Amino acid sequence: MKYKLLLLVNKKSGKEIIERYVPKIIEEFQKNNFEVNLEYTKVTNNATQIIKNYEKDFDIVVCCGGDGTLNQTISGLMEINKKVSVGFIPLGTANDFAKNFNITDDILNLPYNILSYKPKKCDTGKFNDKYFNYIAAFGVCTKVSYTTKKSLKKRFGKKAYYMKAIKEFFHIKSYKVKLIFDNQVIEDEFVYGGISNSVSIAGIQWLKPEDIDLSDGKFEGIFIRKPKNPIQTFKIFYSIVSKKYENQKEILYFKTDNLKLEISDEVAWTLDGEYGGSYDKVNIKAIKENIEFIVPEVPRKNIS
Repeated sequence: MKYKLLLLVNKKSGKEIIERYVPKIIEEFQKNNFEVNLEYTKVTNNATQIIKNYEKDFDIVVCCGGDGTLNQTISGLMEINKKVSVGFIPLGTANDFAKNFNITDDILNLPYNILSYKPKKCDTGKFNDKYFNYIAAFGVCTKVSYTTKKSLKKRFGKKAYYMKAIKEFFHIKSYKVKLIFDNQVIEDEFVYGGISNSVSIAGIQWLKPEDIDLSDGKFEGIFIRKPKNPIQTFKIFYSIVSKKYENQKEILYFKTDNLKLEISDEVAWTLDGEYGGSYDKVNIKAIKENIEFIVPEVPRKNIS
């Protein structure tokens, strides 16, 4: 019996090297009894639309691209209500989500070991009528990932994000936010707000791995209050560097599976590193163990 595999490739991701590996990847999948359908993603026909076009005519999907391409892939599966295993070849600049599984870009040899993988269940976030894999955020520096020029990302990698973030940090805007979760109502002024299910966000490790369970049905919330003086600013930076948020007046930290936000103004949100729209009212829910990812266990070979 042949398994139908949908291979989604964003050849513009990262340093634009994936296209040269595609024939070899397909060949190895075919050797392992997979019938491969290759699709290159485009702005007008992204991964979400491709999956919807295929409807349910595949048994497994492998996404080759950045966190944004993976977001489109999961969104497509959610829209057609398709439960399949998902392979991910991370090709983006930060590759935040892949770091949760210690997946690096040597996963280009995924076809060699796909038959001896270990499944990993992972929660998915619902953001109003959209979906995200690991982060929904607004405020300072959250536009960096999708406003940094591709030419700079290609040349400098993650350093391009840091250069852009430094510039944005000197133009901080705060927002009056009402948070409703777990029978609590909190109102305050924040410069950043994020709900995540990841160790790494924008290339920075915000939380300790032992503090995160990707399949517990809860996300971690980090909301940074507007600093009133240099001392408070220093405390915020210290908390991020030390990854200590509990009992910090400058930062609100919590875990929840359901969060409602009411914001004084419409604010731009980032979903998995891409622009997710501007909203002043948001409802975020965690969908427990919704996606099964393929995480290879065996030693990897090199594709040449």
